[in-house]
Amino acid sequence: MSTIAILVGPLAGYFGDGVRAAARENGEAPPDDDALRASVVAWREWISEGLEREGLLLRPLVWDESTPPDPGHALLLPALQALKLFLSHGGSASCPPELPPDPELDPAWVALAESDFADTSYDQLLVPELWLPAAFDFTFACPLPDGHEVQAGSVDALLAQCAALRERLFAATPIDAAMWAEAPPSGAGVRALARHAAGRIERAASSAAASRVPMLLCAAPISRLS
Repeated sequence: MSTIAILVGPLAGYFGDGVRAAARENGEAPPDDDALRASVVAWREWISEGLEREGLLLRPLVWDESTPPDPGHALLLPALQALKLFLSHGGSASCPPELPPDPELDPAWVALAESDFADTSYDQLLVPELWLPAAFDFTFACPLPDGHEVQAGSVDALLAQCAALRERLFAATPIDAAMWAEAPPSGAGVRALARHAAGRIERAASSAAASRVPMLLCAAPISRLS
């Protein structure tokens, strides 16, 4: 099964290999670790200033780019798809019992996406690929330091929505979520896969919130800067 890495920690290590490869292709000297960190800090300040200028952020974005990422966070792609399908149906009985080959073509998923996720209480779970260590209740298009655009959200709001999902749709406790996170279910049952994804995401979001660092879904491996 395809696996998505969940980066919980500073971002320079994630972008380092690509930035250095691009520099070599252009005949330039690749940046050292300090230069990579400085570029991420400059990007963070640009994002923070834009949100503050619009009155959308109460205090500047801050995290330590010199600390290592929190290891061991990953997510099976079918589990993430199952969670999004389950939430598209609001956790109701209309949700298919098993994950279809193309869940993003499910009518409820399509309708929610076409409404820009206006009719859901779980936009932080459904929309972003990047969550910033701040408290706000919206998602927005955000260019990453390498220029690739993603949807961004709030670590704090994500964690709150994970708790609401667990309590409202599964009538479960944090201990239940920790158990779901430990072992992926066998088979393609949507409910079991969705619970596994919810447990993994809540665990990663808890770590990101406690350390006040970003959280990013990514396919590429994450290197560690010296």
